[in-house]
Amino acid sequence: MAHLDSALPMAYAALRSFLGCAVPGLLLIFNSTVITAPYGIQDLTSAATGQRLWEARALHATKIYDEAAARYAEASAGGGGLYDAVAGHVAALLDGGHYDRAEAALTAGCGTDVQQYPAPLARLSGRLLCRRGDAAAALDVFRSILRAVPDDAATFAGMALALLGMGSATRSQLYVRRAKVGTVSDPGALVFLGEAFMELGEWQTATDCFHQRVAQTPEDVYSRAQAARCLMRRGLTAEAESILGDILALFPREAPVVNAVRSVEEEFDHTFGFPHALTDAVDVRPEDLSVDFGTLSMDLDVPPHVADLLPEGPAGSRGCWGLRRIPISRLYAAILAADDSSVQMAPLTATPHYRLLVGDGEAAYLEYAATTAPQKSGEEWVRDYRALEASFEYLKRPNHAGEYITVIEGSNSEREAVYRILDGLHRAVLLQVRGVTSVLCAVMQSAYDPARTLRSFVREFRDDFLEWYQPLEFGTDADTIVHSRTFPDFLSMLDTDPSRGRAKWAHVIRDTIPDVRGKVVYDVGCNAGLFTMELARLGASKVVGIDRNEHIVQPTNVHLPKQNVVNQAQFVRRAFELADGRDYDNVEFMAEDIATYRFDKIEADVVCAFCVFYHLGEARYLEVLQQLSAAGVSHVVLQASHDHPPPLGDVSSLANARALLERAGFEIERVAAPEGFGSPIIVGRQ
Repeated sequence: MAHLDSALPMAYAALRSFLGCAVPGLLLIFNSTVITAPYGIQDLTSAATGQRLWEARALHATKIYDEAAARYAEASAGGGGLYDAVAGHVAALLDGGHYDRAEAALTAGCGTDVQQYPAPLARLSGRLLCRRGDAAAALDVFRSILRAVPDDAATFAGMALALLGMGSATRSQLYVRRAKVGTVSDPGALVFLGEAFMELGEWQTATDCFHQRVAQTPEDVYSRAQAARCLMRRGLTAEAESILGDILALFPREAPVVNAVRSVEEEFDHTFGFPHALTDAVDVRPEDLSVDFGTLSMDLDVPPHVADLLPEGPAGSRGCWGLRRIPISRLYAAILAADDSSVQMAPLTATPHYRLLVGDGEAAYLEYAATTAPQKSGEEWVRDYRALEASFEYLKRPNHAGEYITVIEGSNSEREAVYRILDGLHRAVLLQVRGVTSVLCAVMQSAYDPARTLRSFVREFRDDFLEWYQPLEFGTDADTIVHSRTFPDFLSMLDTDPSRGRAKWAHVIRDTIPDVRGKVVYDVGCNAGLFTMELARLGASKVVGIDRNEHIVQPTNVHLPKQNVVNQAQFVRRAFELADGRDYDNVEFMAEDIATYRFDKIEADVVCAFCVFYHLGEARYLEVLQQLSAAGVSHVVLQASHDHPPPLGDVSSLANARALLERAGFEIERVAAPEGFGSPIIVGRQ
């Protein structure tokens, strides 16, 4: 243990050098834990090595896996093969889906005999095998670790993962219960344990693991970020925000750390109020005000207190005829005049609300409050409004009906369209003071007009997306065609060209796929979600569409626009709901990178992949089909393509799809290859 004692001063000096100061209480943490830890921060041999390791953890938390792996590799070289750096290097490659590189890194660091690996790296070897679908071999690795280190909690968690991969959920739960956290002191084991519990969905236990890891290794940005992710999963947003704030306070103005915090928040569609020490002001960007169609509410019944304000009297059910982005300069407020109590229409800049926020109107605002709601004191009004102002980050993203600004359309003396605010005046003024130029509003009418609502919705939001791969229409009106700007030539494909859209569905897909009534169906590579919705219309009990977001690039087509395809599909789902007059609660869309997605974990009866899997390359194509077979999927529907030149054309061919299905254990049930049609359908059955 002498080398640990000698390493302590250097480790603390290294940490201090890249923090820029001594952090209170940190030395006590080192003195109380480092001597018992078999590897970790005590192995640092230089400030440069420490900086690389710290940056690697921050990049790992941000999910920039390639850069994280490079930093870990540099730290490993600089520190003579640090266990922490080697383990981090392998973990980053694993999380990035680079399984061959992860295996090579393990072999380079420890040789080929897993039996001789230190336990932390042996666990990673088992995790690699789990990711590759070889759960039985992973189980053997974890058992060998237990022979050397009995009652090892992290290894029990690994065994639970392996058993789950083998389909033995009951035995898996037995090992989950044995994987207790409290007494684990090995920092690397805690990280593995936390990650394993995350994969198992045991979010509270995973949180405990990462908290304990941070107590031992405070500079571990990755573990802090993972703890925040777990808390978000549990709905403990305030606690997660506290952790994110701690990260920023401990490492102010460090770009990798800022990105790590943003990564957690973007993952959970939640925006954190960054302290002004980090940014001089909160920027309002167009993407901050974008609509998340996955959480958008289409249940726009008029609230009673709003209905009473409508000129026609109380409105019926679903009185809103559309969601619109309205220039904030067109919004007007109904304000009581001080002299005769008459109602006057005023632009937002003339309201007591606006004057209060810009600093010269507290008296007018108090007078307004006393007239409007005398049951609440003026001081309470001011206090509550100031609290709203402080929570501006929360106000930027209106995702459900309670956060829309509700308006009714009218005109001014110049007969220009203006909108009287019925509900949400405080919110509108707050947004205007911050420089927002347009806001999302629910425009109300006393009677619900389904056709008008659909036209308004499609016209308002279709241009949010850079590309429409599928021709898509909800009627003959041009306002209900969503691709007319990006692909005008798609107009000719609506009913006649079987290469795209509903014509393709009717020409070859609908009558070839197996009966999906009452079945769970996955639509992999769903794009805009047209076929996903058609599958739901056929009576599937549940349909899950999977595709990319703006952060995932398709290797065989790097020129595709970087857009959130899943959000586009959510928009299409909402349009279908308006068009069909029903909710599609049985349709779900997920943003996943199918190049690394674990298809052996899904629970589905039918999996459809229309012109998708061959883009992953031959090896991954076969691996996915094998995973689907292992998952017990009864039918796989593939669409091949004869339209690609070699070498992609060789992988995308119908003959190759047939061969790979058979190699994966599927029998060929049906093939639809109309003469002259370049994208035939093949159905495999287990």
